[in-house]
Amino acid sequence: ILSTDAPGISFIRDYAKRVPLVVLNRPLEGVASVVPDPRIGTVRAEPAETLAVTYVAGLAASWANQSRWAAVHDIGNRMGFKVNQIGPVHPTVEGGYQAALALEGEGTTAIITYNDLIAVGIVLRFTADGVNVPGDVSVIGFDNTLIAPVVTPPITSIRLSCPALSLQNFCSRKGRAVI
Repeated sequence: ILSTDAPGISFIRDYAKRVPLVVLNRPLEGVASVVPDPRIGTVRAEPAETLAVTYVAGLAASWANQSRWAAVHDIGNRMGFKVNQIGPVHPTVEGGYQAALALEGEGTTAIITYNDLIAVGIVLRFTADGVNVPGDVSVIGFDNTLIAPVVTPPITSIRLSCPALSLQNFCSRKGRAVI
């Protein structure tokens, strides 16, 4: 089971020829892949009164980043929101600090970030600068990590339910254990 964007496509395909492999969070033709649909969580997370949404991009080459931006962009357009993207930034708290500096005073009413760490950095920076989160701006992350509820104020996080049953079903049909 491979759950990182780090290896290149040719490496993954070559490796899949030698050992049984399932790739998570990245569709790859010719290799078994399990990918979540970020549109479901995004629709639930965007506040109804939101007028201007900014997506803070993570790693530019990441399939997860591209699919999350596509979901935010598509839903924003369908629901009539102004949608913008900034970044990419490092998918870290420091990357969130940098994004916050670029976003302050831009008129964004909701920020959706590539991951929770970026969201945490934005919340910490905004709070230090006197921006009222979530009063003035909503900050929403992805992945529902353990850090999301620990920050003050806690961030809203989009949880993409891991298709564990599909993965378990795939592996059991192939006679392989699920790790």
